[in-house]
Amino acid sequence: MIHAVELAIPRLLADAGRAEKDIMGIGVSIPGEVDPQKGICLQSPRFGWRDLHFAEMLAERVHAPVWIDDDVNAFAIAQKLFGAGRNHRNFAALAIGTGIGCSLVLNGDIYHGSNSSAGKLGHITSTTGGALCECGRRGCLMVHAAEPAMLDEYQRRRGTPISRATFVDAVEAGDETALAIVGGEAVSSAMRCSRRCGRRWKGLSPSPSLSC
Repeated sequence: MIHAVELAIPRLLADAGRAEKDIMGIGVSIPGEVDPQKGICLQSPRFGWRDLHFAEMLAERVHAPVWIDDDVNAFAIAQKLFGAGRNHRNFAALAIGTGIGCSLVLNGDIYHGSNSSAGKLGHITSTTGGALCECGRRGCLMVHAAEPAMLDEYQRRRGTPISRATFVDAVEAGDETALAIVGGEAVSSAMRCSRRCGRRWKGLSPSPSLSC
């Protein structure tokens, strides 16, 4: 993976019309628990990593400073700088994709929590004894409500293999089956979790604005 990132940098520079000498630093988002201060990926079940000194290892290859953070935190930073969070110092960014995650921005800064795992909604147990999650536990919310679960359910109801693009097209076209799945009980559970957490987060800040 680190080698793949290294190889991608020249292509990204070419796309941006920049030279290597223009690099001030490199930011990498990683699905998992990340300690951004130490540049360590504490664990990423998706990649099978634990206590990986990712930032240091990549910096040695590219000869530039490297910063890493959780992928949903990176999404929240983008929202803070360029998107829906520009006018808010306090908000939550909820991401439902391959997994489910939520990032907190409090007083303008990402809140990482005491063990760098704040906002890991996807690993809240939603179904006792449910399907096996990539983290090794059963019944995690992401297994039952994230994008792969929605796609699997759509395929089951249609009785034929369906690509992600086809599912997205079906949702946008107003397909009743696809819309029922997107608005189904599992996804509603994710939204209820986010709202409950939102109420808790409001207690951490005097005047928060919650945006998803």
